[in-house]
Amino acid sequence: MSAKRINSSAVASGSKKPCLQYAFRCPNPDCSKSFKALNGLHIHFSKSRTCAAVKLSKTPRRAKNVLPSPPVDNEEALTEFPWDDEASVEESDEASVVGSEDESTGGASNNNAGVYRESANEAALRFGIRFTTTQFHETKLLKILSDANAPHYLYKDIMEWGRAARHANYNFAPRRSSRNAQMKYLEKWLNCQGSRPEQIPTTLPGRVPQVVETTCFHFITQLATLVQDRVLFGNIDNLDVNADNPFGKYISPTGLLSTINSGQWYNTAYHHEVTDPSKDFVMPIIMACDETYLRKGGKASSWPLVFTTSILNQKMRNLPIAWRTLGYINDLSLIQSSAEAKVQSKELKAERLHSIFKTILHLQTQFWHPAIAMSFCTHSSAIQSHSYGKSI
Repeated sequence: MSAKRINSSAVASGSKKPCLQYAFRCPNPDCSKSFKALNGLHIHFSKSRTCAAVKLSKTPRRAKNVLPSPPVDNEEALTEFPWDDEASVEESDEASVVGSEDESTGGASNNNAGVYRESANEAALRFGIRFTTTQFHETKLLKILSDANAPHYLYKDIMEWGRAARHANYNFAPRRSSRNAQMKYLEKWLNCQGSRPEQIPTTLPGRVPQVVETTCFHFITQLATLVQDRVLFGNIDNLDVNADNPFGKYISPTGLLSTINSGQWYNTAYHHEVTDPSKDFVMPIIMACDETYLRKGGKASSWPLVFTTSILNQKMRNLPIAWRTLGYINDLSLIQSSAEAKVQSKELKAERLHSIFKTILHLQTQFWHPAIAMSFCTHSSAIQSHSYGKSI
């Protein structure tokens, strides 16, 4: 190994590397040490009693103003959170550099000469951060959302919800602390115990058969929640029925083709199913299916199969609350690659899609009711289901 040569001329002359001077210097004239941060100077005082005594001798004694301490809760005492002071936020290390050295100690109480004691404000700065109550809870909410991998826009929504709850004098002391307990309470309160969906296995045709879980809802329960909605069915003006005979065969007031129930299909269905006009009532079912994205600009989508009834007029059917869900069409891109989908024929793709529709519609006909009779018709490439209800 080769050792670094020592410059003999430098040793002979006795020259030394110049010492850098930082912002925080020790007040002791016999000590030439300086530090980059105020914490470094405080640590120096704790190790050198001589320098600490010089500092205390140069610090003027000032009378302390005794202020009444504000009332606090047992869980949030001032001694536990010395940084929880809004006035302390505006104080920083930069301000202490511009100001005099007398104020940099934060008014530390040093009764014993030569002993340096850390003030409450300096204790809060020991780890390089201090914050107010507002900053603490706002940051805590960000941490909760971040740990849950929640979307960023939920922060604003939760803040607005909290502000509205506070204005409504909500006490933030719920009787049910878990989500499951709250959901059971809502189901019982809204009479929706039977509205939960179920997963039904569906076998998809193909060279290698695949099985997917199709989400389906109970048709009778969904129809009952629709009819029991007083906002929709509580006013006869919202319905396409006769004003003098609501449960009789619908007749157009003008005698012309206007609503769905004034068309030829309704007349055919009425004569085919109604045997006793005093007991039977026809309630046509309208179904719709369209894929939509859950969020603008996002990739996640939903493909629900929904239904309503033509008893509601067009104005009511245009409202989202007038529709109920029968099931969800599976996203087959989750179980097959784009290369596999590319080699499939159009006929095979249609068969795989229709198998999912059949699962949902089969569940609709599976739950027979003594007072309900249903029949289905399929036309060409589209699946159209026509239901004829009795004694509803």
